[in-house]
Amino acid sequence: MAASDAQRRHKVPHRYDPPVTSTDLRGLTFLFSSFQPPPRRFFQGFAFVDEHYIAGQEGALAFEAQIGAPMRPGEDGCYVVATETESGYRIGVDHVGLQKMFYYDNGDVWCVSNSVAMIAEHLTAHGVRVSANLPQLTSHKMPHTFAMQLSSTRTAFNEIRLAPLHCAVEIVDGHLRLVRIPRLPAAPDYTEGLRRFVSTWARRVQTMLSSERVWFDVDLSGGVDSRTVFAFVRAAQNQNPSDDIMRRINLRSSRSEHLAEDLAAASTVAEAFEMPINGPQPDRPKPPALTGWERYEAWRRIHLGVYMPVYFPVHAPNPWHIHFHGGGGETHRRFYAADDPATMLARQKDYHRPKYLFEAWKQEVLGCVAELQPHEPHLNPMVLHYREFRNRFHVGLNSQYRVVCSPLNSRLLEVVTRSNSNIDSKQILYDVMESLVPGLNRMPYDVASKSPSVDELTAMTVVDGALDGPGKGRVFASEETSAVARHSTAKPISLMAEAFEAADRPLVVEFMGEARMSTARGVMQDAVSRGRFTRAADANDISLALAVAHTFQLSHLG
Repeated sequence: MAASDAQRRHKVPHRYDPPVTSTDLRGLTFLFSSFQPPPRRFFQGFAFVDEHYIAGQEGALAFEAQIGAPMRPGEDGCYVVATETESGYRIGVDHVGLQKMFYYDNGDVWCVSNSVAMIAEHLTAHGVRVSANLPQLTSHKMPHTFAMQLSSTRTAFNEIRLAPLHCAVEIVDGHLRLVRIPRLPAAPDYTEGLRRFVSTWARRVQTMLSSERVWFDVDLSGGVDSRTVFAFVRAAQNQNPSDDIMRRINLRSSRSEHLAEDLAAASTVAEAFEMPINGPQPDRPKPPALTGWERYEAWRRIHLGVYMPVYFPVHAPNPWHIHFHGGGGETHRRFYAADDPATMLARQKDYHRPKYLFEAWKQEVLGCVAELQPHEPHLNPMVLHYREFRNRFHVGLNSQYRVVCSPLNSRLLEVVTRSNSNIDSKQILYDVMESLVPGLNRMPYDVASKSPSVDELTAMTVVDGALDGPGKGRVFASEETSAVARHSTAKPISLMAEAFEAADRPLVVEFMGEARMSTARGVMQDAVSRGRFTRAADANDISLALAVAHTFQLSHLG
């Protein structure tokens, strides 16, 4: 049934209400439905608006009160914002959809959440039936990054969909509809678009560093993407080269043996600027830890059935610990080798049995791309697909649990690449580095081919990121105050092992295949003895088996 007018209007105006305690998990999840309507106003996550940094509900409230602008969908960050309207509600997320929004609508009942599992459980608890999407479940057997997460807007349940990028949900008189969010207009020219991107993000980083409570983790590998993001941090530090700011910046690079070239290149950069890398920070405050149950339940709610590798979060969201990384670079260039989805899928057909399920899944993928392409006619279809799925689920993984700054995912950079498709994305990154930290783009990389060519150096465009004058950004942040969901001494890996044992039943084994399940049992046993998975992707089949068992149970299949 739809929510009544009285239900919509009983909240006190001009406040962001506390998260719904029955579905909230330390500010990590949300769920609204015709049975459980949103509060009058709601914000969860973190956002960047102009040069301002906003985190948490009280932060959003303070931003609106002091700046005089409402929080809207489509800004940079990872967040959901819900607002009551005259006829219902409007619910939307950030520009690149790092906060996911799944939805159900049958004309009478609607539900919106960042968790497929929670939607399915909520609906069945209210007597609404859901059914298994077998082609989508089968697709995750494919050993390819394309299928490690959702590959279309369809999910493991036929009735539950993923809202595409640049869409919001509107509830009008109790009925759900998707609406497109207005995009930023094209810049007058490449130089102006580049300047806006460089200037805005430089001021955002300065704003965050201006708070003595903020600590940075900055990933630095041997590649172009992470170095471009490092340039913003280094430029901000140059504006205020104090010992206090230096101690609050933690450069990080992998110590893995197979990434030795990355560490060597990163160390060269760090030494050139006299910045420690992988060093200790003994006086750094520790964010609140999640309990073992919360770590497992956060994984289950957010990733079950939509992203196969298993990463358990460690800490509750903390607005003062900010992670910078180069994620988003592949949204502006080709990541997949194939020219189009049909070609790529044709190469994977031998991994799927029975073939009719593969053909059904293929049509879901191709149909999804065909629906999305008219909104992005300038994009290669494989880049479009990467933006809609791989970037949101894989690159956006950590953004579900902590504040992650990924300037390469910014809507300001998207405007530059959209308006200047004739300019290679790597050239744009070289231009950003040269504008912020001259000479940085010419320092050694892990692979020589990543260095700019003579032609690229000649073609560089340098902009002044300070043209807008001194930054006036402010930090509007509030810490998550929800109580511990459940005290537990159990480890998340042990809780997963218990769930996997319960899932290991005949119908699930028949779907997975005995050989695949046998391997999964061995991986699970080894992980319990080690206390962790050797690699997150080693758990793919365990994750899939749990998703299959969950879907079958709620679909009444055995």
